[in-house]
Amino acid sequence: MLSHGAWTVDASAERLDTDGENISRVGTGRDGAELTSGHIGLRYADNSALGFQASLRGTDSASAFDPADFTTGLPGDADRITESGNIIAQLVGTLETHDGNVNWQARTAFFDSEHRNFADGAENSSTSSSRYTATLQSDITLADDRALTLALEREETDFSQRGIATFGDPNQDQSLTMQSAMAEYRHTANSGLSWMLSGRYDNYSDFGNALTGRLSLAYALTDSTRLRGNIGTGQKTPTFIERFGFFADQFVGNPDLDPEQSVSFDIGIDQTLADGALRLEATLYLQELEDEINGFVFLPGTSLATAQNLDNSSERKGIELAADWRISQQISAAASYTYTDATEEDSNGLSVVELRRPEHVGSLSLNMASRNDRLRATLVADYGGTRFDRFFPPFPLPAETLKLDNYWLVELTAHYQVTPSVTLYARGTNLLDADYENVVGYGTWGRAGFVGIKTDFGW
Repeated sequence: MLSHGAWTVDASAERLDTDGENISRVGTGRDGAELTSGHIGLRYADNSALGFQASLRGTDSASAFDPADFTTGLPGDADRITESGNIIAQLVGTLETHDGNVNWQARTAFFDSEHRNFADGAENSSTSSSRYTATLQSDITLADDRALTLALEREETDFSQRGIATFGDPNQDQSLTMQSAMAEYRHTANSGLSWMLSGRYDNYSDFGNALTGRLSLAYALTDSTRLRGNIGTGQKTPTFIERFGFFADQFVGNPDLDPEQSVSFDIGIDQTLADGALRLEATLYLQELEDEINGFVFLPGTSLATAQNLDNSSERKGIELAADWRISQQISAAASYTYTDATEEDSNGLSVVELRRPEHVGSLSLNMASRNDRLRATLVADYGGTRFDRFFPPFPLPAETLKLDNYWLVELTAHYQVTPSVTLYARGTNLLDADYENVVGYGTWGRAGFVGIKTDFGW
């Protein structure tokens, strides 16, 4: 980082190269990955009301993967590689007016990505996409406890795809335009009732227009007890890959997909104890989803998968529990647990368990620091409960629903600050060497270790 007066410049670079693991149950080929990224940013800020930021980030990566083998129904050990490149550029200008009670922000962002897919050393498909976004936002302070945010946004996305025609023609160019208007009103209070109401209107070039919103409430019963609740609606449009994507001998998109629609509710309580050293949270939640997109549906008469909207609704409800405990100045601990009852209606209208969604997940963590704060360590244990997935054996055998085992993932991370600008770090993942799958047939990493050094060349 380099600073001169009101100007600040920062830059960073990262490189990752790994042989990876073999995600297929058969064979010995490792699915490696490599990533190179760089970032540069420029910021102007003085005591005046005007501010400016600019940033540019680029990544270049390659990752190997194993595709589904439709003769076995499981991933097969194969030579498949995807090479990707991304560029993200952003400009932000800020301006304070009316004695700081009105803050303006104008932002423009550009994202460009390219992906090339190779099979046995030969390129068989590619996609490229660019997205331009322009946003104008105003944050208005109405009073000490009331604020209003207004925003307008326009987003233009272009998508291009090339490939070898096998089933249908993958060679196409598509575009999507979205214009949005947003408003949010906030009323905060040191005690009593606080609330927030927000709304968003989206105008799409390819889909029906959407109006979504959210109402959040919080009420302080005492200085240490708070009730809260939320109700909101949402919409998620299908991706270009889901609509038009193509992977040779694997997947073909569905241009007739509709956006997913959701309604969600939650109510919770927050409690602090021991003069704020212990914080407890409990939340009950419910979400209903219409037109959910299933991205792995077999096309009749082919060996290809596609994406489809589910005919019936799906529902998720459950409880979330969390605790944070500041044991001392150097030690803290946290725990979380989530129970989810996720169901969907099958073709007969019967309620069945939703695939790949475990009922029970949780996490335990312990954070430790030396008295001089130069040494920091974090131990995390994540629990993934049992879940169900669907296995498609070779034709004409029917699909089977399989139960995947639960597992614990334990990770230890440590950082030691040698000097103000040099930090050593070490990280161990899956220390128990758990053997588990989140998707039938797709293996995961075993025990792994990483060591490195971070430097800050500051002036």
